[in-house]
Amino acid sequence: MAQLQPEALQILQRSQSALQQFGSGEIEVDRTTIGDWSFAPTTTQRSLSWSAPGKMRLTTGSSNGGQTFVSDGRSLTTFDKATNEYVTREAAFPIAEAQRWMSLGQMMTLSPNDRIAAAKIVRDEKLPVGGAVFDCSVLEIEGRSGQAAQSSALFKLWIDKGTGIILHVEAEGHARLPNDRVPSSKTLEVVRHIALDSPIDETRFAFDPPANAKKVRNLRNLTEDWEYMRGEVVPDMGYRNLDDTPFKIESLRGKAIVMSFGTTTCEPWRAELAQLSRLQANIPSEDAAIILVDVNESAGAALRWRTSNSTAFPLILARKFAFGQCPMNLILDKNGTVRTVIPGIQADAEVATQIESVIGSNKSRRVKK
Repeated sequence: MAQLQPEALQILQRSQSALQQFGSGEIEVDRTTIGDWSFAPTTTQRSLSWSAPGKMRLTTGSSNGGQTFVSDGRSLTTFDKATNEYVTREAAFPIAEAQRWMSLGQMMTLSPNDRIAAAKIVRDEKLPVGGAVFDCSVLEIEGRSGQAAQSSALFKLWIDKGTGIILHVEAEGHARLPNDRVPSSKTLEVVRHIALDSPIDETRFAFDPPANAKKVRNLRNLTEDWEYMRGEVVPDMGYRNLDDTPFKIESLRGKAIVMSFGTTTCEPWRAELAQLSRLQANIPSEDAAIILVDVNESAGAALRWRTSNSTAFPLILARKFAFGQCPMNLILDKNGTVRTVIPGIQADAEVATQIESVIGSNKSRRVKK
């Protein structure tokens, strides 16, 4: 599919701001992901209601938790289901940002290192959504990354001709890892309800805290937000041993700890274990240790993986994990404070340097690079 049709690019560009042309509306989307990049077959639901001027309610959710954002046009309240905490600030939540959170093909918002390699209109098709039928253009888009991962993705988009809204997405992505493995994932996005320029119940734009919800200054568990932990004691994520007994991070105080978060079904995390093994061999055991943290899987699944894979790392579970990006590594100092946040795979020497800086330059034994 090595062609760039100008008509296809124009349709795609229009879709990126399609919701902004309507003063009010409601839309509900189901998103399912399966493959090596996903922890397991995962379905999330997202719903958005909006009304001028600046009133909005956005809910995202899955079995792991979710967030609700409510704006009355003057302030924005963010509620995190996993922690039952919320924060309110004087801030706006533009419909453009809400559309990005809804996804709706926003995976096509490529980074500066990415490019659209091909785009074409393959056919016209009638698509039923919530009792109505929409006349859609079906596009095929190929995106490629110029980064070292050499990732690529093929998207098939059903875009309503009248509104420009993406109503259905089928996507498949691939990425070449440093170990030459090529994990893949498939994503399906389906709009199951849509109503545009329709009256909205104004009570939806007022936040009513759930029972026992706690108002806080900062949320600890916003999806894909790890940086807030830097300089803070690592939060309780419901750590358990494989025999389902509680695991206390405090028991490791006194040495630097590398906590590697992932899941046994995540190919990038499994690829990262070889790097961690090399680091473990060169870390003074009295100064530092590495722990694997399996997020939101059952003890049985983790134990089966541990039995069939030779790894000397301690393996624990995180029952209250509510973040989006994995693999992720946290380096804790001897007091349990997060000093470094390392996303994904990095060079051995770079990680070793960060571990060494946490251990302290006054140590007689150094981490080998």
